Amino acid sequence: YAYTKGDFNLMASIPYFNQFRFKPNGYDYKNQGGFFGIGLGAEYYYSNRKFINVTANILTDVVTPVPAPVDDDSEIQENFTSYNVSVTDNYQLGKFTLGYGINYAANQWHYTYDSYFGSLLDEDVKENNHNIGLIVNGYVKFYKYFFLGAVYRPSVYKFNAPKKWQYESTFSLDLVFKLPVVKHNK
Repeated sequence: YAYTKGDFNLMASIPYFNQFRFKPNGYDYKNQGGFFGIGLGAEYYYSNRKFINVTANILTDVVTPVPAPVDDDSEIQENFTSYNVSVTDNYQLGKFTLGYGINYAANQWHYTYDSYFGSLLDEDVKENNHNIGLIVNGYVKFYKYFFLGAVYRPSVYKFNAPKKWQYESTFSLDLVFKLPVVKHNK
C-alpha cells in the first residue's frame, strides 16, 4: 500500500515499551522503564514520499508487559508519565519511514515513601516539568496499515524550572495503525 501526494491518514498508536529519564528539580536524574500508553494523530502527504505528522500521546510506566493487577506494597514507589504533542516531517522509503521534528512534553514524576513507622516519615512528592525539545522516529510497515517503530524525544528546555536548559527524554517502542481517510491514486 503506497501513499501518494494528497493522502490523509488518521492514526492510533500504542507506545508499548517506554523508557523515561527525568530531572526533577532538586533531585538527581531519575530513570525508569515501563509499558503502555496511547497516541492519536494525523498525517498529510505533501509529496509522494514526504508527509507531515501531528501526534498527541500519553506514555506510562505500567510494570507488566500485559495488563494484569500488580500488588506493590513496597515502601518506595516512583511513577513516571509523559504527555507529548509533536509535529514531525517524515520521509517514506519503501516499507520504512524516518521523521524528525519538535516535541512538547509535560513530564510527571511521582515519588511516594510510606514508612512502616507512621506518617511522620512519609513523603509524597509530585513534580510536573513542561519541556520543549526534539523528536526523532523510525518505523517499518509490517502489514498493510500496521507499523512498528522507535521514537526518541529529547527535551532540552524546561519552562517551569529554575535551571531552564536541562535534558530529559523518553524513548518508546511504538505500534501504529493508520486509517486512510483520503486516498489519491497515482
